[in-house]
Amino acid sequence: MNVRSILLGLFLQLIAAVSAADADLVVHGAWIRAAPPSAPVLDGYMTIKNPSRLAKVLVRATSPAFASVTLHRTEHVDGVARMSHVPEVKIRASSEFVFQPNGYHLMLAQPKRPLRTGDRVSVELEFADGSRVSAVFAVREQTAGEGQSGLSHVGH
Repeated sequence: MNVRSILLGLFLQLIAAVSAADADLVVHGAWIRAAPPSAPVLDGYMTIKNPSRLAKVLVRATSPAFASVTLHRTEHVDGVARMSHVPEVKIRASSEFVFQPNGYHLMLAQPKRPLRTGDRVSVELEFADGSRVSAVFAVREQTAGEGQSGLSHVGH
């Protein structure tokens, strides 16, 4: 065995290790809360699973169905619920991050057409490392177990 063969073997092992450490993110349970057709803003929820050994940082979301999509969080301070924009969301390695009512969510502003229960909307998630993940969000009613924030995005 010559030195080239050994180096090639080591290089291929390194590539395989990096690929395993950077496994693809998975988005599941993606949905948008149904709202009246005239609603200027809708909330989006999902779970992002990160099976890799590397943390991922969500920095942006876009959708052809909305003028803008931003990352938000609802916090309860002294019994009052408040929403705030967040510049990024870190998804730890080998874990999942849940966007849910009364917590982190996507704020989907100015729908380009009225959305009704049963519609499906494409959203692209962009991460700090430049990777992107597309997900399809179903428009649906919120179920009783998902909690109500009591907050309105009108005027936000």
